Amino acid sequence: MNLISNFINKIDHEKLWHEHLYLSRKEYLKVKGSVDTNLYFVVNGSLRIFELDGFEENISRFGYKNNLIAAFDSFIR
Repeated sequence: MNLISNFINKIDHEKLWHEHLYLSRKEYLKVKGSVDTNLYFVVNGSLRIFELDGFEENISRFGYKNNLIAAFDSFIR
C-alpha cells in the first residue's frame, strides 16, 4: 500500500470527509478570488487547475481518479 492510500484510509477511518461533491463538466470547484482550504479526493473523472491570462489558459496541474487535490493558493495567501 502506498503513502496516499494509507493517508486516505486514515481519513476514512476517522470519518473526516464531510460530504460528497458532484461537479458537472465545465463546472468550477473554485473561482478566482475565493478561498478554499478543503482537501478533495477525486473518485471519478478529472479536475484541472488553471489561471486565465487574457484569453489563454495556463494549466498548473491536474487531479485524476484516486488523487488528492487542493487549492494550494488558498493556503499560501
